[in-house]
Amino acid sequence: MNETEIIFCNACNAIGQIIDCSPLTPNNPSKNCNPSTFFHQVIPRLVTIVRDRTGNFRKNAAILLAKLTKDQRNL
Repeated sequence: MNETEIIFCNACNAIGQIIDCSPLTPNNPSKNCNPSTFFHQVIPRLVTIVRDRTGNFRKNAAILLAKLTKDQRNL
């Protein structure tokens, strides 16, 4: 694994942890502090990575994409 791959994977994991630790639930969404909607801007880039890359890049991007799309507003 090269340094770029490690940094990318760590960033995906960190964002995923922020989403997982959010006190918000589907029954109590807040547009101002919902991390899923805050990170919605990275979705097109994640889709490109899942489509074009392999290995750990693709795996971590797919996991983060799945977490982000649990929020209906990110679909």
